[in-house]
Amino acid sequence: MSQHSSINHVHLVGLVEEEPEVRYFGYDALEVRLRLMTIEHLPKPDGSTRELKLWHQLSARGGVAKSIECEVHSGAMLEVFGSLRYYRDTDRHGVSRNITEIEVNRIHILHKASRGNTSPSSEMPAPLDELDWSSFAPSSEEDPMA
Repeated sequence: MSQHSSINHVHLVGLVEEEPEVRYFGYDALEVRLRLMTIEHLPKPDGSTRELKLWHQLSARGGVAKSIECEVHSGAMLEVFGSLRYYRDTDRHGVSRNITEIEVNRIHILHKASRGNTSPSSEMPAPLDELDWSSFAPSSEEDPMA
């Protein structure tokens, strides 16, 4: 074994700019994806600084995902710990892209953001018989059976 070891560790502090995307894969199995914005202040030759905004793609599973689903909303400031993951994704048109994402192991909410309107009636889901199920139908481009 080598005397030198390597570490794949990410530590970011940033702002959640849009609501996390939650995907369910079965009973109590979920994955959450979100984007985190960080800002770096870079020096300019004249002595002033400029802001560089960077967006990072994050994903979480298990208990961390459940915490994000329940507690993290657009406008929240997070401290995130995780590791880098690389993979290649091919869309339905055959276009391939390389993706870098941070697999979140732990979060610390530095500033919570509310969902906006917090009246009790807005938090209650519509009964199943009142939902317009036609809006959930796949388009002809999305339907694998078409």
